[in-house]
Amino acid sequence: SYSSSGGGGVLTKVEMEEGRWHGCGGNGGRFIDTCRYKFPYLDAPANMTRGDITECLVVASHGTNAPRAVNPASAQLSDGALQEQRVQLGVRVDFLVSRMRESELKRALMTCLAHNTPVHPSSFSVGHRGACLQFPEHSVESYRAAALQGAGTIECDVAVTADGELVCRHSQCDLASSTNILLLPSLAAKCLQPFVPYNFQTGEAAKATCCTSDITLAEFRTLCAKMDGYDAKAQTVHEFVRGGTPLFRTNLYGQSCATVVTHEESIALIDSLHRNFTPELKNYSEHLYRDINTKLSYDQVRAKVIAHYKQANIAANRVYVQSFHRSDIDYWVQHYPEFGAQACLLDDGSAFSWCSDLEDERRSTRW
Repeated sequence: SYSSSGGGGVLTKVEMEEGRWHGCGGNGGRFIDTCRYKFPYLDAPANMTRGDITECLVVASHGTNAPRAVNPASAQLSDGALQEQRVQLGVRVDFLVSRMRESELKRALMTCLAHNTPVHPSSFSVGHRGACLQFPEHSVESYRAAALQGAGTIECDVAVTADGELVCRHSQCDLASSTNILLLPSLAAKCLQPFVPYNFQTGEAAKATCCTSDITLAEFRTLCAKMDGYDAKAQTVHEFVRGGTPLFRTNLYGQSCATVVTHEESIALIDSLHRNFTPELKNYSEHLYRDINTKLSYDQVRAKVIAHYKQANIAANRVYVQSFHRSDIDYWVQHYPEFGAQACLLDDGSAFSWCSDLEDERRSTRW
């Protein structure tokens, strides 16, 4: 067990399927600080499972008012609306506003900042991969940060593991740049394209391709999320993994091992934060799945995305399912009309994305 710094909270083993909570509350949500055991850099206590860590992070978001006898995924907001919660703007907002050109908008924003005008979450403010400019994308830490920064809707990009389970990754084959998989020899050996160092003679960049389709859910759970990026001139795996974070991101909060999440875990966490959901179904390269016993058809993947929300008793009007493919939208409209009614068809940049309900809210928002 491990006592929280908040005093009194003791973490004991939690069986996820039973949905039990065991003293993870801590004091005013501060147990978050002592739940940060990550794999493989830090050894968790022997009686602490990865599920325990995720559940305690969920509990910490509520502080001492956390639910104690229910699985967090079963909780549902009765009216589907966002609850008023604290929003932490941080110093970056002031920095960005101060650098704006003089305008009526700048003066209005400066007035808001000067008077500490209360800021509340908006469903039109979307946490894209969480808060991925500051925190490793699609991690518990990134989703929590997005909620604290005012995102009313948080995105999980949906990819599929080798055994047909749904996880949150920006791409089916981005694990080499967004996780530590190459530092784990047993998993690196399974990558579609093993690490190849930078070639000084030809100038060919260092490369590696590791996919969710290369590993099982159990193996995925052992990964650490990191700031997305790689060193194109790397000569070693360590250089490839540790370098190359783009300048528009920061490593300030990305030095430790961030917790990767499954689709179902993202639902539980985002629901506990009283935020809405926007899962994006990523390209599904079915030919990369070798085990015919666990391979899913594309329609099965589409259906499974929705099934997870239905199983968690999440109201359809809180879910903005999205895709770049019109066929996905058509499938959801036909088979799950309650979810398809506000599905979002994304565009590659040549035109605006369409998402009718969010657009209606944007038009009615006073900036």
